Amino acid sequence: PGHGIGIVTKVVDGGRRASDVAMGHILRQIGFLNDDDWQALQSFCEPLVRNVVGLTVGQISAAASCGNPSCNETH
Repeated sequence: PGHGIGIVTKVVDGGRRASDVAMGHILRQIGFLNDDDWQALQSFCEPLVRNVVGLTVGQISAAASCGNPSCNETH
């Protein structure tokens, strides 16, 4: 709250896992998550996808950036 910004995500299919991924990547791009934070939130920001027997079959990750060149800087 002290930073004076607000962020909202809307996922068309209503799936929470996409919203968690998007929010994690947004926070990282604007510099609110450092590397330690990112590692601590890895299971939310880039979750593994498992099949019915528990084998990892993929991973969800963000595929877009904010479009502002400053967002692509390393923070």
